[in-house]
Amino acid sequence: MEDVDSTTAILSRTARLFRLNAQHAAIWILVLAAVGFVLKGSVVVGGALGVIAQYSNTHRVLSELDLTLPGYQSPPVFPMLAISILTALAYFVGLTLLVLPGIILIVRWSICIPVLIAEDTGTIGALRGSWQATEGRFWPILGALAVPIVPMIMIVGCLMLAKPMLGALTMKALASVVVNGLMVVVWYIAAAIYARPVGSLERLQEVSA
Repeated sequence: MEDVDSTTAILSRTARLFRLNAQHAAIWILVLAAVGFVLKGSVVVGGALGVIAQYSNTHRVLSELDLTLPGYQSPPVFPMLAISILTALAYFVGLTLLVLPGIILIVRWSICIPVLIAEDTGTIGALRGSWQATEGRFWPILGALAVPIVPMIMIVGCLMLAKPMLGALTMKALASVVVNGLMVVVWYIAAAIYARPVGSLERLQEVSA
């Protein structure tokens, strides 16, 4: 029987979810990359658009898997913004002062947004729910998250080194596509981690058949 918590299983679910929503994801990748390039990294606009994009992709996936609450729920914009700010600060402090705490927080809070959207928990509830849901799953989740994050760091580093040859504009455009593309992949990994119950896995098999 397949271990639903293994890195391989998480990445397999991610690939299937991404294939089902490839066009939707690609559109958002291009929009995020274009806006990031044109606005030259505007934190406010880029952050707000990132929240909208993450909600759009995550809610779409969770709805396909019947993991959202019945009826209409308004997008939890402010809780998502709060989570984004809190987690970014925590990751920065953790990674800057002591690398290990930052990595632990990245893993244990990796599914905050799916928890928030699927369960309508609020900010603190989403952080708590993610922490509880990832207990005992640290290494598989870390392995899954490393698949897009490590190449992203390496590719961006190579692009920066190649800046004299490529030119500043080309380098920034390529970096924007790479960063935003792999960031969207991370969102799908988070949804795949959350889509762990047997019922949702059966639903995934149905919609991907």
